[in-house]
Amino acid sequence: MLKYLLLFAVLLVFWLAWSARRRARDDSGPAGTPPVSRMIRCAHCGLYLPEGEAQAGGGELYCSEAHRRAGPRPL
Repeated sequence: MLKYLLLFAVLLVFWLAWSARRRARDDSGPAGTPPVSRMIRCAHCGLYLPEGEAQAGGGELYCSEAHRRAGPRPL
């Protein structure tokens, strides 16, 4: 009876170590994943684009230099 209890304890320790290692690997995410960036809307045409690619002008954000020069779409 004692040998079965000891075998169960050893298997439990191995299983806990394996699952903790697997969880740590899954939490790290895939390598090379680009960072998430906020999406903004062009004030002229309404196109959504990453904030880092937007052109700023007059307190608004635009998708291109031409739209920045044209300004916001009149309502």
